[in-house]
Amino acid sequence: STNTKKAPYVSMSVNCPDALDNITRFASQRWIAQCEFMRALESLLQMKYIIPAIKPPVWWWNLVRDDDAALMKGVLKYGYGHYSSIRADKHFEFDDETLQEKLKPYWERKTTKEKLKLGYAVKGAEAPPGAKPNAKRKLKEDPFEFPSTTT
Repeated sequence: STNTKKAPYVSMSVNCPDALDNITRFASQRWIAQCEFMRALESLLQMKYIIPAIKPPVWWWNLVRDDDAALMKGVLKYGYGHYSSIRADKHFEFDDETLQEKLKPYWERKTTKEKLKLGYAVKGAEAPPGAKPNAKRKLKEDPFEFPSTTT
């Protein structure tokens, strides 16, 4: 049988046995969706300013540069889901050493109260005002940690 899926930028025909029809249809639709995502990403990167409408994933996001654009450029270079490769590439400055080096002065200027409010553990400090003693959320240890892709 022949599966044809048309998308704004890609058209594709796949000839395969009937037993593989559903698998092929799923794989081709996923590939087309990834192509459309990459095309949209390319368009976003050509914009002068990208203003996120959501809360940043960590306190340092977009603090000293446009981290959103850097991450999109990394996805464009390495592909969606290849965050380890993006983080390892020194050009994007998401590796642990670079993050700590660039952000440490900003972190050290924060007060204990600000650090606690952001959800980070501070040695010798009490819980933030209004925090419940049995809070389910554990305070984070590393203020320079890259946002998790699993949460």
